[in-house]
Amino acid sequence: MELRNAKGDDVGKIITLLRECNLPTEDILPEKIFFKLIADRASNVIACAGFESYHDQGLFRSFAVHPSRQKMGLGKVILGALELEARQVGIKQFHLLTNTAESYFLSKGFLISQRTEAPLSIQLTSEFTSMCPASAVYMTKII
Repeated sequence: MELRNAKGDDVGKIITLLRECNLPTEDILPEKIFFKLIADRASNVIACAGFESYHDQGLFRSFAVHPSRQKMGLGKVILGALELEARQVGIKQFHLLTNTAESYFLSKGFLISQRTEAPLSIQLTSEFTSMCPASAVYMTKII
């Protein structure tokens, strides 16, 4: 397995994984989202996570581990690598919305917050305005 930054030709594989995990793909643009991924020996993307950068705030998104590879620690590896990358580019806090992984993110140091407390730059993203329903849990983490 290989942990690395995504390249342009990885976008289709990332989208395939996100769809297999029932996550939105409508606004996956490599120029907008920085992705880390884990690929298997056959170059299949088996885990990914990304963030959008808004000054010192990051919108954490598109976190997925292939169903056949879950419970192997890949999520922890990719989350740690993405947090390190984000800190290196000046991100101080991650924001995310989730419908299904609240307990997972709580176990990784994220806290539940009110959507109205998100910085305006985060509130204006497509994740907040149209992609995730109002019922999605908003979470933050100082990184």
